[in-house]
Amino acid sequence: MGKGIELRVIVVEDNDANMDRILGVLREIKLNCDHVRVENLQAFLQAFRSGQWDLVIVDYQISKISEAASLAAVRQAMGETPLIFISGPVGEETAVNAVLWGLGISL
Repeated sequence: MGKGIELRVIVVEDNDANMDRILGVLREIKLNCDHVRVENLQAFLQAFRSGQWDLVIVDYQISKISEAASLAAVRQAMGETPLIFISGPVGEETAVNAVLWGLGISL
């Protein structure tokens, strides 16, 4: 069995248990990740500008980044880098807004 795919990933997550779940899923699907965890918009922007990234994963429910302006800033800074935004249950309005903000993929 091969090593799987290697990715450089920034994860925006403020909860240890959620972070463990995210990394577990990535390992389960054979994505070997060199990852950086950040907990707020400023830390994300600093980390993102410091290197080449293959993927960004954002927890929509994170209290320090979930405002529309913050999410739009994340999307703008990323350019063409793929983004996966994750959340618990959200309402239809929130899901529509996420798409309008350019956060196309949601789980």
